Amino acid sequence: MKIIHRNVRAVLMGGAILTALAFQTRADAATATIPAGTVLLVRMIDSVSSQNAPGATFTTRLETDLVVNGVAVVKAGTMVYGKVQSATQAKRGHGQSTLDIRLTQMTPTGSPIPLVTSSYQQMGERSGKKVAKGAAVGAIIGNNTGSGDQGDGAAIGAAATLLKPGQTLTIAPGTLLEFTITQPVTVPTA
Repeated sequence: MKIIHRNVRAVLMGGAILTALAFQTRADAATATIPAGTVLLVRMIDSVSSQNAPGATFTTRLETDLVVNGVAVVKAGTMVYGKVQSATQAKRGHGQSTLDIRLTQMTPTGSPIPLVTSSYQQMGERSGKKVAKGAAVGAIIGNNTGSGDQGDGAAIGAAATLLKPGQTLTIAPGTLLEFTITQPVTVPTA
């Protein structure tokens, strides 16, 4: 009787091992790897600007399915999250506003999956150029007012430009943006 009991136990253990291997195979089949170079088209849900601090988070929504080997592995509508990599706000009369954002994770099944993507960057006009344009416009106005004094007009135009705050760069909700995945991402497909 002991011998039979040992054989049954061995069969059960063998069955458990086979079951574990079957689950492992199913788990591997239930994932897909999105290759580097895949383009993500997302629509902004939150507003982001050059006034945001680096590290600030924002939310987007995937616009198109992500397809691997003919199978949609991440559906359009999936939430994709990002962070402000860097942002600078131009000051009055000097500097340049910049904004650099990247996607950091997506939630195709509700659990966050890390992403590494290219950046989306914007750069505003340098404040020195704005002052020069303001002076030029002021000179034209000064010349056309009949006083014929372009110098006074240029000074007024430059001063008026210096009083304006620096340009704020803003990516508004609803804006479509493209990012490229730079490292492969494995996602569950079940």
